[in-house]
Amino acid sequence: MLEIKRLTPGLADDYIRFFADKDSYADEKWSYCYCLHYLLDNAWYKENVAILETLDSAAMARECVENGRITGYLAYQDGKPVGWCAANTKKNYPRLLERADLWTADEHENTLAIVCFAVSRPCRRQGVASALLDYCIADANVRGYAAIEAYPQIGEGSGCRKYHGFTAMYEQRGFEMVRTLDDWVVMRKTL
Repeated sequence: MLEIKRLTPGLADDYIRFFADKDSYADEKWSYCYCLHYLLDNAWYKENVAILETLDSAAMARECVENGRITGYLAYQDGKPVGWCAANTKKNYPRLLERADLWTADEHENTLAIVCFAVSRPCRRQGVASALLDYCIADANVRGYAAIEAYPQIGEGSGCRKYHGFTAMYEQRGFEMVRTLDDWVVMRKTL
């Protein structure tokens, strides 16, 4: 049976264990990420691009979980973490703040942004991402968010390019496409 939990500092070990498992990644080039990508701005990447693969991403991620910078939801099967959904207040993601084309004059101050799904390879195509999204929507309602935003890729793509989830998954839950940017779309659900 699948169980979903909101990430808390007390679940930092489970979070690190999930991302340390080689089955958690869509492809090897993202194995350093630990879902830090949207928390690190362009200036940080420019400064550290040469050493990305040598950084202790697990330690960086643990610190971010423990201080509340990494937020989202873990999915468990038989007590083992098998899925992840990164969701945080939109203004708390430096990578989103740097994109002026993601912000509008009528922007909800209290918008939850979903920036990543990761599901362990043996558990893919079993509804784990959908269960995480359903839990995220319900929790966002309880926590008083005004809207939820997501950024799925347009077209086929594969591997790590699908970490934002799939357009159909959002549409089935009442998200609407609000604009297209590059090769992805902005989808929003008002709560």
